[in-house]
Amino acid sequence: MLANQSGSYLGQPSSPVSILGILFFLLGAPHIYSALQRRAQRPRPSVTPARYVLVAVLVSAIAGAVEISLF
Repeated sequence: MLANQSGSYLGQPSSPVSILGILFFLLGAPHIYSALQRRAQRPRPSVTPARYVLVAVLVSAIAGAVEISLF
């Protein structure tokens, strides 16, 4: 029964493959890959202690504003 069902599909044309879609994929894939590689190889910005101090001051100011607004 399975062989008869698969044989009935042989006479029907398969769905058309978009040549334009394949062309766009082949042209775009190397560019996407190189962009991802550049992003991975980009040097990370160093976090200095001054940034930690700035973040701590900002968080303290926000927490103080929230505390004041609650009373």
